[in-house]
Amino acid sequence: MNCRHHFLSIDNCKIHVEEVGEGKPLLLIHGLGGSLMWQRVVEPLSKNFRVFVIDLPGFGQSEAPMRPFSTENYAECLAQVLDSFSIIKTTVAGISYGGQISATLASRYPERVERLVLVCSTGLGKIPFLFSNDAVWKIFSFIVKQTVLKSKTFLCLLGSLSFYKVSSRPSDLCKNYFQQLSQSGHQDALLNGVKNSFSGGEPFKQTLQKISAPTLILWGENDKTVPSNHAELLHRLIPNSSVEMFSECAHSVPLEKPKEFCYEFLQ
Repeated sequence: MNCRHHFLSIDNCKIHVEEVGEGKPLLLIHGLGGSLMWQRVVEPLSKNFRVFVIDLPGFGQSEAPMRPFSTENYAECLAQVLDSFSIIKTTVAGISYGGQISATLASRYPERVERLVLVCSTGLGKIPFLFSNDAVWKIFSFIVKQTVLKSKTFLCLLGSLSFYKVSSRPSDLCKNYFQQLSQSGHQDALLNGVKNSFSGGEPFKQTLQKISAPTLILWGENDKTVPSNHAELLHRLIPNSSVEMFSECAHSVPLEKPKEFCYEFLQ
């Protein structure tokens, strides 16, 4: 697999982009688990697309932003990535929080998104009290950074909940994710992303209603991270959309059902 690695300077932040294959462009936007989520689908997709795997600011090999990024900030970052590669229009696929960011991009820049694929997207969940109260959130964040995010074992245990069969998880996924999370500012970016994923509310519903690109909504029937009934909620809100559900599959669709996932891009 012939990978081209790029480091772009966007908003005073070094952004890592992996480019693979030839053909029409396809942007893959990860969620809070980082771009490791795409490892089983990049090569097969690259046979038909010019695939761009983007490490969002604060994830993977990208630097952490100097300030907390909103979902809109991330969407603007993606628009600048498109500009950097002179991409006028593209297919965009986003998973989990990456879906929320991708939907925001498609709504704000309809002329840039030819097709949208949302995989187990966040944005429609109710905002918990601890996320809406700044004082409580600061205490919560401190405790999580001092406990959960310092333990590879605990992170690995939590991550297992995103699989229908944990045996389908790549054997080195936990180790690689923990290493990426140990980089400067990445824990803060993760926690900020968690907060953003619950902060969509009514404004995000309005964002979804403005999407004009044909939209495919993919979901694991056994998703415990983002309830599968959110697929139907997204379908009702996004005008030109369709839904495909995967049986015996949870939140990590590209890792659990890579062949079925890639097949959907050829329809």
